[in-house]
Formats: sequence, structure tokens, C-alpha cells
Amino acid sequence: MRDSRSATQYLEDMLEATEKALSYTSGMDRDGFLGDEYAVLVISRLLEIVGEAAKKVPDAVRADHPEIPWRKIAGTRDILIHAYFHVDAGQLWRTVTEDLSPLRDALRRILSEGAD
Repeated sequence: MRDSRSATQYLEDMLEATEKALSYTSGMDRDGFLGDEYAVLVISRLLEIVGEAAKKVPDAVRADHPEIPWRKIAGTRDILIHAYFHVDAGQLWRTVTEDLSPLRDALRRILSEGAD
């Protein structure tokens, strides 16, 4: 089955999920996040979406934007999906606090330049 969605749509999916994760955790500290089972579940799901969408971005677009760690993002998704019972909430927090703002900024830049 051929995928009818464009690179732009997948990048928009990534951006939307990234922005939701940042918004959801805004004002939280590490201990608050780690102690909130629902926050961990929400962020896990949003990172799954980011990773799944990243896998669907065409190779040519990925090659044009090596500043985005495509493989790492996809790998995180795979861990969250397949090893859900071993999810490290501390690592999720580090991802949110260290990786998502730069990813959001890169996605905004790519989308403003036109990805398709």
C-alpha cells in the first residue's frame, strides 16, 4: 500500500507531538514528572508518535537534514513500543528537557523552508 501522506505532513505530526510534550511538561520538575504515572504515559505516547512519523519521512528529506537524529528518534519509538515494560521515566524526562526543544526548533525551520 502506497503512503499518500507527504513529508510535510509527517514533519507536522512530529512538530505537533513535540509541542504537546513540551507543553504538557511545562512547569513540571523531574520529581513531579517521575511521580506522575499519567505524565509518563502521555510523554511515552507522544514520543512514539514522533518516532513513528520520523520513520515515515522520506530518505531524501532525512539526508537533507542530518541535524535531526532520525535513527535515534526511531530507535526511541521502537523501545517504547516493544519494551514498554522497561520504560525508563528518567530517560523520558531527559529526552523532554534536553532533546525536544532543539528538535522543535529544527522542525519549525525545515517546515518554514518547505520539505516537499
